[in-house]
Amino acid sequence: MARINGNRLISDLRELARIGAYQTGVDRTALSAKDIEARRWLVAKLRGAGLDASMDRVGNVLGRVLSGWMSDALGRLNVLRLMIAISAITMPLLYAAGGNPWTLYATVIVVYYCYGTLLSVNSALCPDFWGIRHVGLINGMIFTAWGTAGVIGPRIGGLLYDRYHDYRIAFYTASVLAAIALLFELFARQPTSSPEAALARLSQ
Repeated sequence: MARINGNRLISDLRELARIGAYQTGVDRTALSAKDIEARRWLVAKLRGAGLDASMDRVGNVLGRVLSGWMSDALGRLNVLRLMIAISAITMPLLYAAGGNPWTLYATVIVVYYCYGTLLSVNSALCPDFWGIRHVGLINGMIFTAWGTAGVIGPRIGGLLYDRYHDYRIAFYTASVLAAIALLFELFARQPTSSPEAALARLSQ
């Protein structure tokens, strides 16, 4: 299995951080000039490594916009459950669709739609459950978990490929993990009152 060059990874991250650098952090608003520049930098890096890379502009954006509307109409928790269920179904289909470019593109758009939905709806769901006082901290924890999964997931996929010499098991494993996430989501219950009201009652 290929190993990660830690020094090169840190060097690339520092180079990327220069795009939109602001004070002690980075300011790259989505779809801003700096954001587009950073995306192009990453695509150039991938192509320089001999990989085929392109930028999705459909599914991800649709997921953020349309699912925001859906969350208002159907409820944020219900939309998250729906997207996770679709993800669990789509993962095996993504593997099966790999032989045909059109079905592959269609399936990838569905995956990106779910991805964009989770990004937008999770952020809106936090204040519903925990109020606005600690929303920054809780959102930070969610996105840290998200990023951690982005590191661990490909690692699991690589290990499974090394063992079975086929990515099918990796996609099936992703489907099972999505189903487990859906199970936890089904146990979640929407608060019957606002978090601020609940805290006020407790302080009385």
